[in-house]
Amino acid sequence: MDSYTQKREHIVKTAARLVHVNGFNNTSIDDVLKEGGVGKGQFFYYFKNKEELGYAILDSQSKSTAERLWDPAFNSDLDPLGKIYRLLDNVVKVHRERGCTGGCPIGSMALEMGDIHEGFRKKTDGVFRSWARRIKKTLREGVKDGQIREDVNVDELADFIVASIQGAILLCVAGKDIRVMRRCFRNLKKHLESLRV
Repeated sequence: MDSYTQKREHIVKTAARLVHVNGFNNTSIDDVLKEGGVGKGQFFYYFKNKEELGYAILDSQSKSTAERLWDPAFNSDLDPLGKIYRLLDNVVKVHRERGCTGGCPIGSMALEMGDIHEGFRKKTDGVFRSWARRIKKTLREGVKDGQIREDVNVDELADFIVASIQGAILLCVAGKDIRVMRRCFRNLKKHLESLRV
């Protein structure tokens, strides 16, 4: 990794940590500069403004979430529903390790910025849609291989799974109780099992 990329990543990761704790609107560029030990001139060399930094944070968080949660599940040799179950187990593991704090950084940004900034709304919606597409692809493979019933509407089911994950994270953080998430996912798995051939 070259020095340009390293320095830019350092700024993004510093800002992402602050935004995850304080929110995007409550994190100033000066906060990022102070926390990251970066000069103002340096910051504006890499980013035109705070908005551009926010988009970079979302890109970074989306990539990190894929690497930690999605790729280990969906690149496995499990059957299609098994891949989804592995994803759910990965989500539980991460939030248990965090003590049910922080929530989903993409979901948090969507809640904070979605109603007040169209660019952030589109960007977060794009991440959620990419997750749903990945689930749809896996479900379609299951239907094609005769493992999942043909009458299943995979588009609607994929959206339901993404919504269930986000809702479970929100309840887990609000109640500071990983058992809530486990119960939600246990019921989701039970529903998915009923769709097997």
